[in-house]
Amino acid sequence: MPLQIDDSKATHIFLPQPKESRLCPGCGEEMRYYYKSSGRYYFRLSGLTYLAGQIVYCHNGACPLRFKPMHPPEELRQVQPRKGHGFDVLARVGQLRYGEELTRLEIKTRLQKDHPALVISERQVQTLYEFYGALVSGSTLTDPDVIAKIKANKCMVLSFDGGKPLRDNDSVWFVRDLLTGTTLAALAMTSCTTEALVELLTPIKAFARRHNTPVIAIVSDKEAKNLAAARRVFPKARHQYCQVHYVGNLADPVAKADRELRNDVKEAMRGKVGEIEKAIKKDTGSKKSLKPDEGEVLLDLCVGIRCLLRRNGKQPYHPPGIRLVKDLLELRESVRQMKLERGGAHYQALEDLLSLAERFQTRKYEIQRFYDDIWSVGEILFSEGQTKKGAKRLLLKLRKTWERRLLHPECEEDIKAEPVLSKWCEQTDSYWPGLFHCYGDYRIPGSNNDIERFIKDMKQLVRVLSRNPNPAVRFITHAATNALLATRPVLPDEKTLASYSAEAMREATRQLQERRRAMGIQQQVRRSPHRFGEACLNRLRQCS
Repeated sequence: MPLQIDDSKATHIFLPQPKESRLCPGCGEEMRYYYKSSGRYYFRLSGLTYLAGQIVYCHNGACPLRFKPMHPPEELRQVQPRKGHGFDVLARVGQLRYGEELTRLEIKTRLQKDHPALVISERQVQTLYEFYGALVSGSTLTDPDVIAKIKANKCMVLSFDGGKPLRDNDSVWFVRDLLTGTTLAALAMTSCTTEALVELLTPIKAFARRHNTPVIAIVSDKEAKNLAAARRVFPKARHQYCQVHYVGNLADPVAKADRELRNDVKEAMRGKVGEIEKAIKKDTGSKKSLKPDEGEVLLDLCVGIRCLLRRNGKQPYHPPGIRLVKDLLELRESVRQMKLERGGAHYQALEDLLSLAERFQTRKYEIQRFYDDIWSVGEILFSEGQTKKGAKRLLLKLRKTWERRLLHPECEEDIKAEPVLSKWCEQTDSYWPGLFHCYGDYRIPGSNNDIERFIKDMKQLVRVLSRNPNPAVRFITHAATNALLATRPVLPDEKTLASYSAEAMREATRQLQERRRAMGIQQQVRRSPHRFGEACLNRLRQCS
């Protein structure tokens, strides 16, 4: 049933055609009054409004705009074309969504509480904030507050990276100014190529030239497409490679051996914890060999062992395999002390179980030797007060040690380590030109962690707003807009929205239509690829 609205209490507004707008843009002659427009109803925060305008047209027979109705220019500043809510409602919805990060139900509830005369549905709230995001996100580089904030620093340090919500899915790329923390560009890309990144960075280059704020440095991962795009758009800017990624890449050849060590330890202990637990539960009771309190302690030990076996580590500083062997042997010392004090078969079983890790001590030492070098690299690069000259000297000394072990192996471990050491030397040589810019200029960070944390924040924001723990499609659809608006100093109000041109509004509408069409296609394909293919075939036949 359609919503019934009482229009008897509507506020009526009539907009006359101003004199300066009566000159025809096609021929320059004065246009004549034709008729009063039929008017339209729309909602403002104050309630229902009826808007009518004075229509004029050109009588010149040679004019291309002859008999074309011309509405008052003020009409576009009151409400957007073919929309049922004014700019004040649009601005308020956008500020609640992107400023206070409310869901659409929370926005509707807030509006109904603060503005009882306003009639709006959840679906209309979603349509409005999506239009607001598309309209405002395209004006980031022309926003006066953003320009003033960047101009205050007289330069920019850019960082760009992409976030992929799921494997084999679209990625969303972000470009941020690290000095102000402002997101300058964001875009969902179906295929991330050098040309696509160049297209993303080019408007920022024009912005830097227009406002005399040069890009002095770029921070990114050392990927070929990143390097090529940055070199083409900003050839004079220093390119700082992410030091965290460099240290992580050093750990890649060793991480496989560490994972295998962890899996072998787990395989050796598989099923034995459960057997010990069953025996403990069987012997626990008032008339049995174990008292309830002692049985509880032993069961807690079993739970602790399970926890160690399931725990994951984070490369390169917490390798799970090395950590597992070390922790199991440390726990064995405590169990051995319990056995000496209390005695009993269950303590012996737990000690024997934990002693299985002793078999893997040799492999642990071999792998840890590599990690010691990796941790040394991290200490060189990330130590407080490090200088460019000191970091180069220490890292070069460590690299010469790797090269000496390659050319003159002193033991069997050095021979086994040949693939890893050669890989380390290659990676160090490739990272060397862009690894030390951060020590010469305090404005340049040594890693790309800022934008990676920002991408995580955007993913979490989409999770909260969508009430979905893994909203991959929503991240691709909304993350770019969220990122551009989340770092704006001030979100546009009603007056700013009304000043946007008709072309900007049409472009925002076109972007939303394309986005919804793409989402509709994705849903159709997932539901039934066969039906989607048949529908495309029928459309193709109709075209021919």
